[in-house]
Amino acid sequence: MSTDKNNNSDLHECKVKNKISKLRQAIPQFCAVGAENLLLVTLGSTIGFSSILIPELTKDKTDIFLDRDDESWISSMNLFTAPFGCLLSGLASTYFGRKTTMQLAMFPYILSWLIFYLSTTKQMLFIALVLAGLNNGIVEASVLTYVAEVSQPHLRGILSSTLSVAVILGFLTQSLTTTLTNWRTTCLVNITYPVIGFIAFCLVPESPYWLAEKQQIVNAEKALCWLRGWVSSCQIKNELEIICISVKPKDNKHKNKKHWKEFTKQTFISPFILVIVCFVIVNFAGSVCIQTYSVEIFKELNTPIGIKIAPVYLILAQLIGTIICVVSIFFTGKRTINFISIAGGGLCSLGISIYIYLVEFNFIHENKYTWLPSLLLIGTAFISHIGIRLLVWIIVGEVFPSKVKSIATSVSVAINYAFSGIANKTYLGLKDIIGLSGTFMLYAIIYFIGLVALYFMLPETEGKTLQEIQQHYSGIHKLNKNQQKEQKILI
Repeated sequence: MSTDKNNNSDLHECKVKNKISKLRQAIPQFCAVGAENLLLVTLGSTIGFSSILIPELTKDKTDIFLDRDDESWISSMNLFTAPFGCLLSGLASTYFGRKTTMQLAMFPYILSWLIFYLSTTKQMLFIALVLAGLNNGIVEASVLTYVAEVSQPHLRGILSSTLSVAVILGFLTQSLTTTLTNWRTTCLVNITYPVIGFIAFCLVPESPYWLAEKQQIVNAEKALCWLRGWVSSCQIKNELEIICISVKPKDNKHKNKKHWKEFTKQTFISPFILVIVCFVIVNFAGSVCIQTYSVEIFKELNTPIGIKIAPVYLILAQLIGTIICVVSIFFTGKRTINFISIAGGGLCSLGISIYIYLVEFNFIHENKYTWLPSLLLIGTAFISHIGIRLLVWIIVGEVFPSKVKSIATSVSVAINYAFSGIANKTYLGLKDIIGLSGTFMLYAIIYFIGLVALYFMLPETEGKTLQEIQQHYSGIHKLNKNQQKEQKILI
């Protein structure tokens, strides 16, 4: 007993003596996630590349001809192949580590851009899309897990939100670069992003959770000291103990036999259903298709904005919305901003649908109000990115228990990519059947149904430790839906 008291006294004395500022604690966490964000700029550029490649290759004069079916495959092939990469994602993240998996992923990205650049047939384009899609899937588990495991509870929401900022910057680089040069030169420019990302990963540590799980306690301690502001070991002792307990298997003898049972528990099932509902809203309420087919949609809406510059405004709206989310999530929490986002997206989609209907039946003159649907379309992109488009990825990184996190995250992301591929592949056919007005009406309905569902399903996790979130889903301690944020570590 006296030994414990002495240890606690020494620990308290160490913390008081070596007290550091919150800024110093935050800087290394932003650096670690910043390296990860360079990977996500690359990931975003591979997804956004389709939206600029399709209009370039459907012009009258082009060296690679695409028909309407090829166009739908270009928009969705990398999304359909990503789930197969996700099947390997959890294994790669668990075996190689979060950081190493992301670092090695830079090489396939470089190869895919070289294939794009050298393409002379549509088959070569498909090969590059397949390679990029597989690689996108492989890194997803590491991306989402790493940010959750290196950040403190009060910074996790902000840091996780920056992941979406990076992806959108990847989209933006494609639109901006293409306005200055051709699509092949854009491929060469895109090679620089994974090269810089590889170098950046050399400067940051591996996840302390993964290191502790692999019984590399000394390395886990060093990583945690680095991530908490380059502090001494006594200052992170309590947090390291919590991490070691959370990753320690309860029964090593029967670990492999009982591991599958974790997927039958409420701690997995409830978060999994929540994540799937979020992904349904994100993919089937139009935000994915609006991004991919932005040029075609702006043309159909007879936008007064230049066709080449209109997608840039769309992406800038997404970026501004994302930045607002990053800044405001700390104050509003996830629930409030999510509901504002979903309701706003539904209203904008409904407005576009009504406008198209009124024009088709000659209730209003099209040329008089061409600015309105363009504004609503850009508004849809903006409002979706202040909430649901970003927050779903934060939720994925938070809600699953550590024992199944890598696999659960991989499966969730695989389903998201499959949903995105289905949404993009079926968009043209859906529009041919029910028209653009009916398509946006369907998007509005999905938004409003999703709003009701998430009102009852989504807890407030902002400022909560990963342990507190797991206690919520295991029924030990329920998170109040409007609970005030706490900026402390559960001990």
